Amino acid sequence: MAAGQAERWRLVYAASSHYVRPSLGGRQFTILGGDGGLLEEPVPATEVLLTPGDWADLAVGPFAEGEIITLESLAYDRGMVKEPPTRYATVRIGPPAPSHASIPATLRSIEPLVTSGVAPNRTVHLQGRPSLHGIDWRIDGQAHHHVGPVRVGELQVWDVVNQTKMDHPFHLHGFFFQVLAVNGAPPGIPVLGRHHQHPLQRTGPHRLAARRPAGQLDVPLPHPRPPRRRHDGPLRCHPLSSRRNP
Repeated sequence: MAAGQAERWRLVYAASSHYVRPSLGGRQFTILGGDGGLLEEPVPATEVLLTPGDWADLAVGPFAEGEIITLESLAYDRGMVKEPPTRYATVRIGPPAPSHASIPATLRSIEPLVTSGVAPNRTVHLQGRPSLHGIDWRIDGQAHHHVGPVRVGELQVWDVVNQTKMDHPFHLHGFFFQVLAVNGAPPGIPVLGRHHQHPLQRTGPHRLAARRPAGQLDVPLPHPRPPRRRHDGPLRCHPLSSRRNP
């Protein structure tokens, strides 16, 4: 990488089960987008969380000639699984070269699906229990859970509650959704974006009965399919280790 230049990196996480927290040795970069395309605004950060099948677009640099940048993953505690730190690559910064890169203040326009308080249409519980072959994963107590249909164009706001002892990347196959809140508070990156999946936190004894339980997301979901066409959209946990998940 040339000194004085900024590059756009796309980090695609193609592993089957683990979480990673890419970092450049604590140096700042800019998050431009993820699995749903560009964010509305660029977000400065020093790390980003990626789950199986996820990706992130980053603007990296500029750096000074002679610097050595380490692309690493920081440790992450998922609960039952502890992800260790890992080194992936080393980038050496060479002689300077002119840079013409610029990042606009607005990357795209995303219409918010919800602009004020709204009651959820349904609550979905992710569950797991020990069995002879490991863990049996359940949604609302069933291995192959089926719920009522969603009409074309209908706004859906879901409360998704993780009742297991580990974090899970909640995934809606074939849909984009917007995250309104995590545990009753705004999401970690307060910039509107679209997602196919979201890292759902696990519950814990610290939650209060008067507040939304830990691990809960409000997910507004408009059905994108045209009229008179049925589409079964699975909702599940993305890792291969949860392959029996409905």
